[in-house]
Amino acid sequence: MNIHLHHLLCLKRKNPDVAELARAKSTIVNGELVTILTILKAIPYTYNRDLQEITPHLWNAVKVTQDTLSIVTKMLLSVKFKEDRCLELAGTNFATATDLADIMVREKQIPFRTAHKIVGRIVNEATASGLKEADITSEYIDDIASELGFEKLGLEDDLVQKALNPLENVKMRTVPVVLLLLWLK
Repeated sequence: MNIHLHHLLCLKRKNPDVAELARAKSTIVNGELVTILTILKAIPYTYNRDLQEITPHLWNAVKVTQDTLSIVTKMLLSVKFKEDRCLELAGTNFATATDLADIMVREKQIPFRTAHKIVGRIVNEATASGLKEADITSEYIDDIASELGFEKLGLEDDLVQKALNPLENVKMRTVPVVLLLLWLK
């Protein structure tokens, strides 16, 4: 069966075949890159016939990349997400906790290492206590910071909730459609 036909048939099913195959294909491109770099490493500073050996690897990498991008594009255009389930899961695992650390760094000018330590403890304790993102307050953060020997941060509760809210997180990273379409061309 033609590899392209096989991939297109996979697009009709509800499984991750295309994404898994794309991940596997990226290793071929990486392998070609390593081959090219190894050939280049061995070349002295003058012209050498070894350069001829690069061309087939380069073209193979380009072909695999083009094929993979073509198939992944078709997959992404046809995929349907259960938005309510995605939102439910996104709000249950502190997936945006790094943004809370970023806010601590930005607002309170503390080192990221310190912010990361505080947020790590917040996530561990909140998870152990059955707390959700919405339960995390500035006071809770200050208590954790104090336990770790740091000064209280005094962050505003709305900043904390924005950092931990997955929808707000996506809004902060939204790319205008026009830029996305230009990038895809």
